Amino acid sequence: DLKDIKSASVEELVGAGRLNVEMGNEQVEFMQYTPSQRKKFAQIARSIDQLIKEKPMEFGDKIDKTKCETCGRLLPEVNGVCALCTDRLAMLKRILGYMKPFKRKAIWMVAISLLFTVAELGPPFIMKHILDDVLGIESQVAAGDKLPLLYWLVGAFAAIRLLSYVLEIFRGRLSIWLGGQVTVAIRDDLYNNLVHLGLKFYNKRQVGSLISRVTNDAESMMDFLVDGVPYMLSNALLLIGILILLFITSWELTLLVLIPVPLMIMGGWFFWGRLMRVFRTKYHRWGKLVGLASEMLASVRVMKAFAQEKREMRRFDKNNEGVFRGDYESEKETFIFFGTLSMLTSTGLILVWYFGGMDIIEGTFTLGSLMMFISYLWMLYEPLQWFGELNTWSSRAMSGAEKIFEIIDTPIETDDQENPVAMPNIKGEVVFKDAFFAYEPGKPVLKDINLEVASGEMIGLVGKSGAGKSTLINLLCRFYDIDEGALTIDG
Repeated sequence: DLKDIKSASVEELVGAGRLNVEMGNEQVEFMQYTPSQRKKFAQIARSIDQLIKEKPMEFGDKIDKTKCETCGRLLPEVNGVCALCTDRLAMLKRILGYMKPFKRKAIWMVAISLLFTVAELGPPFIMKHILDDVLGIESQVAAGDKLPLLYWLVGAFAAIRLLSYVLEIFRGRLSIWLGGQVTVAIRDDLYNNLVHLGLKFYNKRQVGSLISRVTNDAESMMDFLVDGVPYMLSNALLLIGILILLFITSWELTLLVLIPVPLMIMGGWFFWGRLMRVFRTKYHRWGKLVGLASEMLASVRVMKAFAQEKREMRRFDKNNEGVFRGDYESEKETFIFFGTLSMLTSTGLILVWYFGGMDIIEGTFTLGSLMMFISYLWMLYEPLQWFGELNTWSSRAMSGAEKIFEIIDTPIETDDQENPVAMPNIKGEVVFKDAFFAYEPGKPVLKDINLEVASGEMIGLVGKSGAGKSTLINLLCRFYDIDEGALTIDG
């Protein structure tokens, strides 16, 4: 019966915890639980105390999430993001949403990409006419017209290359500017939230890991925005244009060279998942290493005072080895992926040389047409390989974006009222009423504290270390909010 219970508390054991209740003069073990359930049972104990004292039930901190609510897998860190359940398309839209203020420049970049794509399709066509109409033995062009035609074709070739060069410069400058501005905006949002987050958030995080998000993770997103997004449209259009020209030139050869393409696409999707896992592990280990180094440098005097240099070196070596393994795995997977793409590309090229050569011998195909076809084929595989690189960039960027948006989406712990009362002249009357506060659930520092300090009154806070003296000041400065009860200044 609840009436027989005087109080409830939690007790931490080795590898477990215990909920105790005090009944009469005896403390009774009520239930044991695993460490992962500590916060829930701490709240249960507090709720029992509130019911005993006939107080309204108030809940402090929300229970930290350690498992994904969708798939049930363990999260990489407390209250983290489950990468397997992240909507990557929605995340990409969110990243691109930062381009809205720069819409005009983005439109210019799209237009330049279209012109660049059209220009890139011209040289192989010109090369065909040089080989067949100017240099070919069976050319239908009169001998006296070949030299002027060569001038025109070579001049057109040079003009197209010059145009491509100019367009590439403008597109590169625009992409660098846009990517940089978007990264600046994301960093600003990230830093703005870091500035306003409460101290409870920082109590659970390594400073070095947060620094890594502002620097390394944001840098990986910039690489994707500069080297990935701007070229996505032009390479997609180039791919479509080349396929159309290949089918027009020889639909039989085109079907042959497309045999490896499904394997390349399937391989890309397969490696996407592997690369995401590898890069996620890599950046997590980098964050831990930076966090360890930051922690050591911030407390170097304490380390020196206790002669812990060897211990710190062992910790660093262990984490440094983990970073090496992460870097090695990511580079290994990348080389395997691109090596596979290169092998599949060679397969298509071998088929074209064999069957195209047979067509030339039989007189159904010209040398110029074959060389044009092979040129377009190389141009076809370049966008496909580029999309493979995009896979790597996007894996890095999405892994970094998960961590960055996790911080941006973290709610501010110290929330102000919608209509806060302005206090231009503070008299200084401070009242703690039934104040309850714990840095960690189940370990209350202040429990049912009632304290009144009149305006102008000078008092001294006396107590042993850990009694809560500094905590009272922290709450008064509102570095933290009390979990239960009330703290008022001048009423």
